[in-house]
Amino acid sequence: MYGRLMSGSMPESEERAALVQQKLLVDKAGVFREVVERASHVLKLDEKGQVHPQVDLSGFGAKQKIELLLLGRYLAHAGGLVEKPTLTAEEITAHFGLKTAEFQKRIHDLKQSGKVLQNEGREYRLTEGRIGEVLTDLGAEQA
Repeated sequence: MYGRLMSGSMPESEERAALVQQKLLVDKAGVFREVVERASHVLKLDEKGQVHPQVDLSGFGAKQKIELLLLGRYLAHAGGLVEKPTLTAEEITAHFGLKTAEFQKRIHDLKQSGKVLQNEGREYRLTEGRIGEVLTDLGAEQA
């Protein structure tokens, strides 16, 4: 059945591979461009990779503030502005003046949801495959 559907000069396996790649392969560069575009509505970075929110934070809870800071750090690293894509608990709590107990609750929630990963050095970073959800949490609408 499939052999009759696949015709032409390419062998059947090559046609299938080409079709899968054409229709289903993720355009990583395109996805990253969309992430940067959406992020530009909620934050800016300075030449040192410091995050400057472009939204009113008064409506943000601790979870969203952590997401915003980690998103900025991820992008600062991708842009070659900082060495690591991670932040420590101390860096995060100091940036927004979060209490340690509140930070611990929210970072636990973010780790449980799969949006944040923690390394053995007790540093935190966003999970790349979940950045779209983080942008939605921050109100950065899709294009």
